[in-house]
Amino acid sequence: MFIGRRPDGTIYGSWTVRQKDDEFHPGLEEVEDNDPELLEFLIPKPVIIDPIDELRSALKVDPTLLDKLIAVR
Repeated sequence: MFIGRRPDGTIYGSWTVRQKDDEFHPGLEEVEDNDPELLEFLIPKPVIIDPIDELRSALKVDPTLLDKLIAVR
């Protein structure tokens, strides 16, 4: 596989055949098909949303919310 890298080192694309060397494909390099960086680029990890992020944000806006919580029995 061939990958293209940006100047900061991140991968911007991958190809099975080498692309022509031009301004649109700088930093091409050949890597193995099972290269960990290539696999991470091809199969990105899903973003897992923390279920209490909304609560954290609300508490930052109004810290008295904790006083308003009622325990459910």
